[in-house]
Amino acid sequence: MKTIRSYSSTWLGIGGFAINLIPFLLFVFLIKHNGDIITEVLPFGLFYAFRRTSLYLFRGSNVQLEFFGWFGIFSAICAYFLGMFGQFSPVLVDVSAIGAGVGAALFPSVQKTYSLHATDESTNKLVSLLIWILAIVLLVFIIFTTAKSKTYLSFLAMLIYSLIGLLGFYWNPQRKKLSKDYNWPTLSFPNVLLSLALFLSVLLVRIGRSLGVGQPTYWGVFILGGVLLVILLDLIFNRTMHSQMDNRLRTRLMLFGICADFCAIFSAIYVGVTYGINSYMWIIAAFAAGIALGKPLVDLCAKIFKKASPLNIELIGIIVGLLLTFNIYTYFIGIFFIRAFATQQNQSAIKEYDQTPLAKTNNSFMVSYRLMSIAGLTTQFILWISLITLTKTSQTDLTQILLDFTYHKTSNAFALPILITQIILVTCMSIFVIYTGIINSKKANS
Repeated sequence: MKTIRSYSSTWLGIGGFAINLIPFLLFVFLIKHNGDIITEVLPFGLFYAFRRTSLYLFRGSNVQLEFFGWFGIFSAICAYFLGMFGQFSPVLVDVSAIGAGVGAALFPSVQKTYSLHATDESTNKLVSLLIWILAIVLLVFIIFTTAKSKTYLSFLAMLIYSLIGLLGFYWNPQRKKLSKDYNWPTLSFPNVLLSLALFLSVLLVRIGRSLGVGQPTYWGVFILGGVLLVILLDLIFNRTMHSQMDNRLRTRLMLFGICADFCAIFSAIYVGVTYGINSYMWIIAAFAAGIALGKPLVDLCAKIFKKASPLNIELIGIIVGLLLTFNIYTYFIGIFFIRAFATQQNQSAIKEYDQTPLAKTNNSFMVSYRLMSIAGLTTQFILWISLITLTKTSQTDLTQILLDFTYHKTSNAFALPILITQIILVTCMSIFVIYTGIINSKKANS
């Protein structure tokens, strides 16, 4: 038992990754095509919307990290338990999707924070990495082979992995007990209103993608633009926290959100429409490889380019990854590079934030999530506005792209608008990366 407990960070990492990303694969397989009508789209939409918006309810609150850990892991456990009985009632699948989304919003970020500050040197890191890789590969295999025919087995597998995450969280030496005088999170009207607007936007876009219908996507993008405008005004005029944060650190915390949404959202459209949705499995593999091998890759680059700073290595690695995505033969390598270097950069930025006075009143868990989310949603907004504009001015239509994506049809008819959208995204991202490097180098030289 003591040996098993010594690998608590491994169990926590396995559970966090499973709860965070694998549900995308599971709920995609639940979408069924019956002629011109698609059923069971709602669970995917609910999962994705709750995953993206749940933490906005607690915006500005100094909430104890352990609260999110317990709430998130039990939400996931209850969700996948109910999902096992979804064959008896579709409502159970919808409720399961909500719980899975809440769990994916809360628990993985807590797990990442613990992993970031882990100090336990008693475990064999190579063994830990091999266990993590084998566990994730096994879970993906189970979902891939059972989600369509024996869905209850997929939910059972997710339940088991959530319990593994629970054990890792319970045994983790960094976990603190909630004190008796702990102040529970409070909800404010502005946070609830913002969360509802964001939830509606994300849900409409997600349902539009799943149904292959352009109109809900248009509405969702329009609402998203309004939400981003409100958030931008808040960033400008809120003088409580944002004015105290150094801009160089703010940009570094936002960088991961930009990269993550490019890898996930754009890849789904580009790979799904052009090469088939089954190819998206390689995106998940690139994600996992980037997380597992990111640090060794950065360390190797640091040994080769000894005169370069770690930040410059990470920023250049992201740009190289972006350039590699312009060719399908190197696309997945590019996603691996982006994820690997962006993850390491994000971890170093969070560690630096934790050393600032702001961390005492606004923990990095909430601040980094909020900034990453803002950056990621901005990336999505640019993506959808670009696609909508380009399809309006060409012979194609956004609905046709979404239909092909929905019905898993591959086509090269939309290659030009997708390519121009990619150029716009990569250009905007590269400018932000370069800007991040410039303002951080100025600070270092001053």
